[in-house]
Amino acid sequence: MMTNLVLTLVGLGSVVYLMKSDVRQGGALLRRNMKTIRSWLEEEGATAAKPQPGCAQRKDGAEGLV
Repeated sequence: MMTNLVLTLVGLGSVVYLMKSDVRQGGALLRRNMKTIRSWLEEEGATAAKPQPGCAQRKDGAEGLV
């Protein structure tokens, strides 16, 4: 009876320990992915802010073909 209890507690403890490290690794991966996505969006925003060749500034301030 006592052996089953000890084995159960050891099994549950090992599962909790493994899940805790999984959550940490998953969190680190998510943070790294968010940084990458944020840098991509910033690059896209900087590219979109530049005037495109073939487009000129119109008199009313909007961009487009003149």
